Amino acid sequence: MTPASKDHPTQRAPWWKREIGASRAPSDDSLEHTPFAPTLPQVSLLPSSVRESITITRDAKVLVLLLVILLAVGSAVWWMQGQAIDQAESDLARVQAQNAALQQEKAALAPAAQFYNEITSLENLVSTTLADQPQAQAILRRLDRAVADAGGPTAVDIVTAAITYTGLPTPGEALTDCPNPDPFASEITIGCLSFTATADSRSAVSDLLRSLEGDPMFVGPYVTTTTATGTSDAEQPTVSFTGSAGIDVTGLAVAPSPEQVDEILNPPQATPSPSPTSAEQPPAEVTP
Repeated sequence: MTPASKDHPTQRAPWWKREIGASRAPSDDSLEHTPFAPTLPQVSLLPSSVRESITITRDAKVLVLLLVILLAVGSAVWWMQGQAIDQAESDLARVQAQNAALQQEKAALAPAAQFYNEITSLENLVSTTLADQPQAQAILRRLDRAVADAGGPTAVDIVTAAITYTGLPTPGEALTDCPNPDPFASEITIGCLSFTATADSRSAVSDLLRSLEGDPMFVGPYVTTTTATGTSDAEQPTVSFTGSAGIDVTGLAVAPSPEQVDEILNPPQATPSPSPTSAEQPPAEVTP
């Protein structure tokens, strides 16, 4: 048995063509050969340098084609973005022009802004200053109303009036510096109204005190001295007197807050320093 050639491979016969009881070893009878087909021999007469040149030329053409495609794509993208770039540059130039115009306007309005800041600062200063000052005109008007309630100028005539402003007391200090007939008074005063006046009777003086006491702006009205004078032609003597009244916190241009009033009326108690214990105290000397 000769081995099959490479050009004519052998194949085993199908099982139905095999004889029963035949050996499993391959034989010439159990193998089939493909039919011989005559072909022309192929011989390459080109040298290897020519074949390499052809390959290089083909690769160069492919690279050139790829480069052309990339250039075409890049040109298309640049052309598409050209309009957006032009629009962005136009918007930038417009905004820069607007900014330059605004800067010129700002420079022109700088003196006005400085003047406004100065006016605002002065306004705040005046408001802060007046907030701590008494309303002198309002206080005097309330005194005139008390005189009217007591019978008017024919019954009571105010000769002089003055306001002594002390401001809000600090926590822990006396609540008032003005004379008060009530020694246990707990009202806060910011000053004292003192006056001299004349009355046609002592009852008119009492009416003035009651009128002042009924006004919440005045605290503890008090008559310091009274002097009765008269002439032989007068039916009733004329009473000259001096008095005073504390001014309530409502007499300020800006009244204090309830928290400030509560802090003045109820100042925080100072924590007492601890006393030395018996262990810390020095032993007492014993004399014989």
